[in-house]
Amino acid sequence: MTKLHPFQYLGAHKLYTEERFLLADEMGMFKTSQAIFANSKFREKKKGKLRTLVVCPTTVREHWGREIERWAYPKNQEVTYVAADSLANDIQKAKTSEWTIIPYHLASNFGDEATQKLTTLGFHHVILDEVHNAKNPNSLRTKAIKKIADQSDYLSLLSGTPIPNTVADLYTLMSLLEPQQYP
Repeated sequence: MTKLHPFQYLGAHKLYTEERFLLADEMGMFKTSQAIFANSKFREKKKGKLRTLVVCPTTVREHWGREIERWAYPKNQEVTYVAADSLANDIQKAKTSEWTIIPYHLASNFGDEATQKLTTLGFHHVILDEVHNAKNPNSLRTKAIKKIADQSDYLSLLSGTPIPNTVADLYTLMSLLEPQQYP
């Protein structure tokens, strides 16, 4: 396994110990690897198969796949990429996959049926990369992601730009992190 840089241990440790946490490091500070490292620790804690959902911009989908291959432990975990043209089939594949990666734009078009199917898959760990893409509480994207994230045991919010534009944006982030406290 590739080693983390010393400064990455603190972020990975906070993601793991807090279980629902916003990691707001600058771009290029290895937030992806920190989230994957924390995921490996969650897998140890669960003593079994842990199902993880990554929601990210389309431009970094393949990057996530490569980083999972590089950082995840144990090695050779199955990754399912969910795409619009094969949504039903990909959701079916996600039932047996350790990692499922969905782009934000697709979450905007889920509809109630797809959101319900993903929610019932029982993701233990949800990682929202570039979480500022899901801070508008009135958007379909945010509503779908929130339903799924609220069911997870662990939530890792990653952003290089966490400063909200409005109080509603801040409330959405707080609601993701503490759904009982901020419904």
